[in-house]
Amino acid sequence: MMSAYQRGSRGDGKGLILALLVVTSLILLGFSERTSVERPKSYGLTFLSFFQGVTHNTLSLFVDTFNSIGELKELKKNYEQALLLLENYAGVERELESLRGENLLLKEQLDFSREISYRNISAKIIGKEPDNFFASFVINKGTKDGIRQDMAVVAYDNGLFGLVGKVEETGINSSIVIPITNSQCFVAARMQKSRNEGLVSGLQNVNSLSMKYVNKKALGEIARGDLVLTSGMKSLYPPGLFIGRVDDISFEEYDTSMDLTLTPIIDISKIEYVFVLTEDRND
Repeated sequence: MMSAYQRGSRGDGKGLILALLVVTSLILLGFSERTSVERPKSYGLTFLSFFQGVTHNTLSLFVDTFNSIGELKELKKNYEQALLLLENYAGVERELESLRGENLLLKEQLDFSREISYRNISAKIIGKEPDNFFASFVINKGTKDGIRQDMAVVAYDNGLFGLVGKVEETGINSSIVIPITNSQCFVAARMQKSRNEGLVSGLQNVNSLSMKYVNKKALGEIARGDLVLTSGMKSLYPPGLFIGRVDDISFEEYDTSMDLTLTPIIDISKIEYVFVLTEDRND
């Protein structure tokens, strides 16, 4: 039989255990409530932080892209302006170089004009067919400048002055010149070294000249490269003007004369300025 003391002790022990269980339950309940309340807050803060980060990055990307587009437009504008400026500089440089070349050419022509023993009128070619060596061409001087029909026309090239042709027609402000490369143009000529004479004319469609009626006995006295000059005999052209150089010699066994093929001293396709000789010599 259990004593009253033993029953009291057992009852107190149960009560103590029950009290501890209640306190523990209350603590766990409180912790669970805080956790359940704080966990949504944490999730919300995390989501908000993520959204803010995405928004910030998107705005930054948009701003950077917009700024980049603006910078590209500015760069393109500067690039186009630089290209335009460079093109203008290049144009000025080309024009300056062209003026230098023209001034040098004009100086050479002026010096040559002073050296010619005949009075002359300088003129510029204003119309010609570059690929047609026998065609006539137009100069910018006419009757009001003292130009008359059948006047000899010469030019200066590579240190030599040579015969170009003669004035065929005249106008008030311009004239037409027929070149010696034309098959209808004939010039009394002689060899500079051997002094043998002949008649020079153009070869149709070819930038060459033909010198006919050269005495066959002079064959050993003539060589390729020899100069041919105007003789001035019964001719519109004054004596001593360079015509061309011997390029080839041909003849037939039964002929008493031979034909010479000449390369003109003046390349008519390249000249820009000519001099029309008057009938009077400089004193």
